[in-house]
Amino acid sequence: MRHGIADDPGPVNGFQDAHRALTSDGVRRMTIQARGMGKLKLGDVDALFSSPLRRCVETARIVGEALGLAAAVDERLAPGMRFEEVAEVLDDYPQAKRIILCGHQPDLSYVTLDLTGGLAEFRKGSVAVIELDGLRRGGGCLQALFTPVSLRAIGAA
Repeated sequence: MRHGIADDPGPVNGFQDAHRALTSDGVRRMTIQARGMGKLKLGDVDALFSSPLRRCVETARIVGEALGLAAAVDERLAPGMRFEEVAEVLDDYPQAKRIILCGHQPDLSYVTLDLTGGLAEFRKGSVAVIELDGLRRGGGCLQALFTPVSLRAIGAA
């Protein structure tokens, strides 16, 4: 999952990328999108992990509230993450079978490519569903890619 719409770097966040918060519109949209994720009934989610950057933490908190999960922040999901970092996170939680990772672009596209062999475009608030047949390169199949618009339509219905 990619984080929601965030402030641009500027005086309000000290021109620091890590401190960029979701905009009020980003919060509103993610709340509806999270409700849409809940309605999809993709199975019970066991764990929710977030990049340490503020916009991801806020996004994961909104999604966690909608799904009844607490979000855990993991430094390995910070911008620049690759397949190896995702594999480490997943290896640390072998009991978790359904996991949401909240991260950034272009990292999510690269990890999806490594897992599935296909490149997916993650707009802000997009969610990809990848089924893994082993935690290895090429070990996954992209089951669905939900755009923010489709999630909001499901969430508003």
